[in-house]
Amino acid sequence: MRLAYLLLCLIFALPAHAQDDLAYMDTDTMPVVNMTRPRPLRFLELGVSANSYKGDLSMYEKWTACYHGAIQFNGAARWNGRVGFGYGFITGENRGYKVADATPNNFFRTSVVFFSYEGHYNFIKTRDFMLYGSIGLGIYSYTPKNEKGEKLADLLSTREIDELYGRVSFMLPIGIGATYILKNGYGIGAQASFLNTQTDYLDNISQWGRRKGNDNVASFKFYMYAPLVFSKPTLLPARSQKKGYYTREFL
Repeated sequence: MRLAYLLLCLIFALPAHAQDDLAYMDTDTMPVVNMTRPRPLRFLELGVSANSYKGDLSMYEKWTACYHGAIQFNGAARWNGRVGFGYGFITGENRGYKVADATPNNFFRTSVVFFSYEGHYNFIKTRDFMLYGSIGLGIYSYTPKNEKGEKLADLLSTREIDELYGRVSFMLPIGIGATYILKNGYGIGAQASFLNTQTDYLDNISQWGRRKGNDNVASFKFYMYAPLVFSKPTLLPARSQKKGYYTREFL
């Protein structure tokens, strides 16, 4: 009889093991291990983005590449954090740009390096898919140069004589993105953002500029996730569930 009872318990338990996101309980007195597959709690993110500058010399017309790396946290249902960095180039050009009695540059190219922290709010979050909005704070380093590779900050004839600026700015990135996570924990995704740099000197032009406000950068990023940390199985208290009750874990 004991052998038959054990076989019956095994047969009824098999469906719970066949589905990797179900937990099964067959008694009211013993706890059961949550049989859901481990959930990634932290990812390594690697990506590449197309970036375009908006300012006095261009309006999102030229696109260049930047490369990204980050640690993405995935522990909460709604808000998650991301710590990342990137490097690459942006450029702008308007060969017809002139100002009376002045000699502004009509081309620039700058290498950029930036670090940021972003908060991601998940509009939709399941085990396999996330749709989120992001907002953050970061530091954006830039060094605009002309066609000859000369630093425009050192060429005082390209702007007003008393016009000096630094080469580091804050940025306030905002964006929207989506991520798809495979069963093995790896994932792919895309994100569209405006970096909202807090400077008007990405192109070396401000007082002689025709457009008011700070320069901006649009970014379309494609990335891959690799899991770094997984969740551990959870013991569910037996008395909180009815006998034979299944629970589905979405997050």
